[in-house]
Formats: sequence, structure tokens, C-alpha cells
Amino acid sequence: MLLLLMRLCEHFELPRWCGWAASIVFGSLYHTAVMQVNMVGTKAAPLGEDLEFIQGEWTGKIGDGAVSVVLIFSTRGLAKAMEKMENLYKQWSPVGVKIVAISRESKEKVAAFVKDKNLTFPVAVDPDVGGDSTYSKYPVARLPTVFLCGGDGFITWHGHPMDGQLDDKLAKAVVGEKKDR
Repeated sequence: MLLLLMRLCEHFELPRWCGWAASIVFGSLYHTAVMQVNMVGTKAAPLGEDLEFIQGEWTGKIGDGAVSVVLIFSTRGLAKAMEKMENLYKQWSPVGVKIVAISRESKEKVAAFVKDKNLTFPVAVDPDVGGDSTYSKYPVARLPTVFLCGGDGFITWHGHPMDGQLDDKLAKAVVGEKKDR
């Protein structure tokens, strides 16, 4: 794709940097739109025992009857998203919803971020990027990405925590779980 964009810029006699800039923009859009694997309806992978928790812990497992929210995140530019996750944790954990946030960044960097944002929900790091890592089990095209899992362990929704659907999807998942009991 880079070569094609470079040639187009040459054809229209644009500066060389235009090709680089266009490839970055279109590459990012392609990655976000096409590369995100649709995991809705699939069984959620178990969370690895090799997670290093900064705070809190993950009890039980996905699919043990409780609605679970798995947030894959990075510490860059997430103030509003993490504030939203903190509010969801305070609202839904009393009724049994489990929330965990996982980053691949260093334990020190994530610990400083957690302290700075005054987060109280479980936060872990998974520095492994190999075949059994959180990132291979929960592939994401952009950060942050939330995976909402029903009590049966199947992923019912995934997306950005700020896109407006998470609140409704979470409420419906909790109500659905209560009706099934």
C-alpha cells in the first residue's frame, strides 16, 4: 500500500512526505476497520495465570455465572475511558459483575497510572506477547477495547468503552443473567 501511495504522490507531483503521511492514515484506518476480529458469539478465552496484578485480583473464571468485563488498555490518553470503567466498577461490582483491565506495559508504568487515576478495580499486566498471552487470546485493533462476556463465558459485545453501547450492553447482560437464575 505504501508503494502505491508513494507512486500516486509522485504522479501528482506532491512532496514525498505526502505518501508517507497518507500511508500512515490509510494504514491505521485499514487496521481499525478490517483487522479487528469479530469475537461476538465466541467462547471467551480464560485469563492467564501469569497475569501480574497491580491491584485487586481476578477470582473465579470467565463463564462461572457472572458477567465479566475484560478491558485491554494502554496508559496513553485514556483518562475518560478509565474514569468510565471506574464508574462501571462502582455501579456493577456490588451485583457480581467482574471487571479487570490488562495492559502489556511495564508493571511500574501501569502502577503509576493506576495510582494517578485513583482506580479501584482489578488491574493487571501481561508482559508476554507470545502465543499464550492475553493479546493473542483477545486480539484488538485499537486500545482500549472492552470484551463483555456473559455468565456462560461467551463474548456478547466488544468495542471501545466510550462508544456509547457499553452501558446498555452491560445492563442487558446483567438483567439477562438474573432472569436466567
